[in-house]
Amino acid sequence: NALLHRILSITAGHIDSPRGSVIVLDERDRLANAWVLTEGRLVAPNRVTMELVLDLGLAGWVKKNRLGAVVANTADDPRWLRRPAELPRTSGPGAALAWPLLLPDRVVGVLTYVHPEPGHFTEEDVALVSAVADQITVAIENARLFAAERRRRRVADTLQEIAASVGSSLDVGYVL
Repeated sequence: NALLHRILSITAGHIDSPRGSVIVLDERDRLANAWVLTEGRLVAPNRVTMELVLDLGLAGWVKKNRLGAVVANTADDPRWLRRPAELPRTSGPGAALAWPLLLPDRVVGVLTYVHPEPGHFTEEDVALVSAVADQITVAIENARLFAAERRRRRVADTLQEIAASVGSSLDVGYVL
């Protein structure tokens, strides 16, 4: 969480975005974790809301199409999922920039930034967010690989301990 907070915050500062989020998917393409950066604070969002965004919103479109998206005006884009708190149409974010966290064989998440001013994001912002998305992807995959190796090591240690216990006794009655 600390690393993602730092990455989200630094990038938000460089592209002058007050809000951002990262959604992380599990190996079955479902929501594993999500974090939202709002005015410099990292918060865990409502899981149901994030699943809705992944199913019906811009992040879902990015995930499905494996492409980044720049939305100049969220009020005019059907991919932007409007929450009741963003009604009437004049409230809520005005521009959005979402990028997939891509491995060669799958999407591991979506990185999104928003800004209240329509047309805010530039080509330089897109280039930066694309590069940051690549770095976040590497960090997420490394963490996954490390956790999987740790699980395999625990299983191997347990099996070794069991084999040593069984092998230490030649008494059939004791083993059975």
